[in-house]
Amino acid sequence: MRTLLLAMLALVVACGDDDAEPDGGATDLGVDSFTLPPDLGPPCELECAGPETCCVVDGEPTCVDTRNDPDHCGLCGRECADGRGTFCQNSVCVCGSVRLGCLGTEESLCCPPVEDRTTDYCANLREDARDCGGCGIECDPRVADRCGGGRCVCGESRTGCDGTDESTCCRDAFGMVECRDLTIDRFHCGECENACETRESCANGNCTLGPDICEERCTDTAICCGGECCTRGACIGGVCGGADGGVPEDGGVPEDGGA
Repeated sequence: MRTLLLAMLALVVACGDDDAEPDGGATDLGVDSFTLPPDLGPPCELECAGPETCCVVDGEPTCVDTRNDPDHCGLCGRECADGRGTFCQNSVCVCGSVRLGCLGTEESLCCPPVEDRTTDYCANLREDARDCGGCGIECDPRVADRCGGGRCVCGESRTGCDGTDESTCCRDAFGMVECRDLTIDRFHCGECENACETRESCANGNCTLGPDICEERCTDTAICCGGECCTRGACIGGVCGGADGGVPEDGGVPEDGGA
């Protein structure tokens, strides 16, 4: 009996040992998981007069008029300078002629005047070809036909062309848009949509008849015929000098006026 009583006493002492090492069991949610709330700063408890509102400014409660404060426009902390507008009026940010202001996002950002746009304006930096990726960044038509995702792109590609004669963004008769080499593309020879006739090839940006290539660009009304620039009507058998008198090598009009 004595031995049994001693065993029971030892068991009670072991179960109540608060100094024992933790056994890695479940966390006591009533104590172990308790954390202090974040410091939200001083409470804004000022009694402001009239239309003023108490806002925290530089860490201190301050009375401000949210009707015309550009740093607290309509609400505490709403800054017009964050792309919403240039000043605060009647509790809303104003951007140029837009009295309700912009949203202050990439899709609606207040941009300053530029070139023919003489007042502040709201721009979509993701889609506006004249403000692609930033205010006043205009897509070059030789590089792109549109703005997509804030980048100047040509056709269905995600990039733009180089903007050179060898890589220019063109639209064809079927509405397809892509980068073209204007030096050799017979459907876009020298410039977009300038198609050469059936017998002609495109060489050095000129619609060309015959094997000889003109080193310089002919004028808009001339082609390269046998290595010389003249009108199509003057190109006979791959040689300049038809009924209209032809065109000089510089692509101009003959001194006698031509036909």
